[in-house]
Amino acid sequence: MISQFPSLLPRTTFSPHFIYVFQLFAINLLLARAGEIEDLELRFVVKNCYNAFASTSNFDISGNSKPKSIEPYRKHFFTAVIDDSQEEHNIVYNSIMADEVYKELKELGDRGGGNKESLAQRVEDTKKFFGKSMQAEAEDENYTYVFEINGETYEGKTVGPILFELDEGQILVEVKQFDAKKQLLNQHRAEIVIAPVRRTMGELLASDRMKFFSAVQKMYAVPTEEGRKEFGENYVGMQDVWAAHNLFAVDSEHYLLDGGVDEASSTKLLSAAAEHSRITHSYRKPIQKGDLTSYMEIDADLNEYTEKKGRNPNAIVSSEFNGGKDKLGALQKLAASHSMLVNSQHAQMMTNFATFATWFEKGVQSVDPSVALPYFDEGGELGGTNFQSSVWKEKYSASRGSMNLIAGATGECSEGDGECPTDDETIIQVETEGKFTYVPIITHQEGRFENGVDVSVSKGFAVPLITKEKERDAEE
Repeated sequence: MISQFPSLLPRTTFSPHFIYVFQLFAINLLLARAGEIEDLELRFVVKNCYNAFASTSNFDISGNSKPKSIEPYRKHFFTAVIDDSQEEHNIVYNSIMADEVYKELKELGDRGGGNKESLAQRVEDTKKFFGKSMQAEAEDENYTYVFEINGETYEGKTVGPILFELDEGQILVEVKQFDAKKQLLNQHRAEIVIAPVRRTMGELLASDRMKFFSAVQKMYAVPTEEGRKEFGENYVGMQDVWAAHNLFAVDSEHYLLDGGVDEASSTKLLSAAAEHSRITHSYRKPIQKGDLTSYMEIDADLNEYTEKKGRNPNAIVSSEFNGGKDKLGALQKLAASHSMLVNSQHAQMMTNFATFATWFEKGVQSVDPSVALPYFDEGGELGGTNFQSSVWKEKYSASRGSMNLIAGATGECSEGDGECPTDDETIIQVETEGKFTYVPIITHQEGRFENGVDVSVSKGFAVPLITKEKERDAEE
């Protein structure tokens, strides 16, 4: 069995929220490097509010080897460095990261949240951290630097903030070093890919979580047809998101993926999807809060709170998929759009699981292009395995080469066992498994008077998120 989680989330970054951990790491790292400065070698460090990396290294601050990438629609700074010590100092002491953390701590304090003493200490640590980052980025008295980034020229040892769009694909960055007489001493260039980075909900800065929540909230409020007039053809309302989710979840034989929907398969799909909608349904449930009567009302599929009620099979296909009386035509339309998405993504999107996640993310990004779909970590986030969820298992035939793109694996065989095909065109049987968790997002509280009793209601909505499973982590 191959987990689909790695293929959907090829890059995640370490998201530092506790500054003192980084200070301790920085001290140890810099002491370990003392006396080991190499000959001058011009390069640059790229920074955003989550991460930093050097143009000559595949290693980021977490110590993991990962592809270097610039995140679209996120502020980036570039700092010229000339030796390992400067490089490490700039990677560890990241000013833009410190600035974002400071803003969050200040907002938390203004709201009266958190422990006052602990919060005050963290604010002080962040200020010290920011001071060290300013030292790392300070101009050099002996040299001047000029950057050329994607055809634009910037002067200074540190330049930014600069934003990039996803469709730029990759950028060319060149930095030149000059002496006091303006003589060119050295130059360095590197190409860097622009790609979104998916993080856990807990890793996101509060500002990024709010962007994601706001986009999904808009998708709940605005139907597909109306939303496409404002946000473009990739927009999809959440009722249509849930309809597609229920269909893809039960299509283990890939009628939609292969475009082979007929009268018999459409009846089978609609009935199975209606049953699956029982776990994606909106719900209302009591919350224990002492003597106070409290409830949680979470909008999801249908936005009705009768827990046991699922969709009528004939109502599964909504307006997005040409609903009405022509259910077969609606499913055939969905199958055609599904195949189109798969083909546009080449072999990397050969499963319903991956296709739905990509399609949903495009819908969210039509509202706010700066949002990358987060994922849910069962082992590390509040709620864990307590939320509703769905495991998608899919079986299909694929070439060995295409499957390497899906999960970096070769099915149920391995190199050297004498049975694993080595030809990338060889067709093998693949079984994949992936999990979605329906994470409730609380938006506000309401006070009501019901049946002669004052009640408190926590209102919110559910979001289907790719899940990193706790059990799988333990096995690995």
